Amino acid sequence: MNMSHIELLEKTVMIQNHILEGHSVKAVLRKETKTFKEQSGAGIIAICVGDEDFVSIEMVMEEKRRFAALLREYKLTSQHMFLNKFKRYYQSHYEGTREYLVIDSLHKIFDGTFTQAKALEFEEALNFSEAYIFPVRSKNNRKMGFVIYIFTHDDMPNVTNMAEISTMFESLIRPFYNIDTSTFHSKCVHIDNKMDILTDKEKQIVFRILHGRPYKEIASELKVTINTVKTHTKNIFSKYGVSSKMELQNKMMGNY
Repeated sequence: MNMSHIELLEKTVMIQNHILEGHSVKAVLRKETKTFKEQSGAGIIAICVGDEDFVSIEMVMEEKRRFAALLREYKLTSQHMFLNKFKRYYQSHYEGTREYLVIDSLHKIFDGTFTQAKALEFEEALNFSEAYIFPVRSKNNRKMGFVIYIFTHDDMPNVTNMAEISTMFESLIRPFYNIDTSTFHSKCVHIDNKMDILTDKEKQIVFRILHGRPYKEIASELKVTINTVKTHTKNIFSKYGVSSKMELQNKMMGNY
């Protein structure tokens, strides 16, 4: 059954209302996992965001949690799976007029994270069949990520609904994604007015600190050394009169 535009709009408004009430966008979307599964046919849906230099899995929706279990088994978490090679593959194979891209191997996604042999093991354990990739764009039509719909041999893809759901994700993600700092906010909270005293680089680091990224990961994302990140962090602490990441988070975000 295809999702009508009215149903899509009603669902989007409902989700937006929950988010405006203070609920995490990730938590709200995960509560709708069953609906997204029924409408798209995909047992696993991953939302990825990034910028020109990196991209990572921001959240995964699945009912059976098999994908999450396999990530733990392979000692990986979705947040630490950087899909830079896949992004380059996606960009080289995706044409501007196309609505989506279909891939038949998880190695295309995991290249750089898994060997081809490990990816094949992962596919077999997951009963993987294929994956559909839809772009996610900002208001000025810049690509800020993509949605991956992963299908097993037991699933039946519904391309029309995947396109509609991707449009919904795009409209929901846009207000929470800062394209300048390449950061995804999980709640409807704005802290930009508390960051006027920071440089652009310090803002990029603060956003990542507030989202729990370690120094090594921040350094890799921003293409600087760990010592540079630590120096910027020390300056940030000094500007806000704090001495730890926890104090910084409490001062800037309160009960967030």
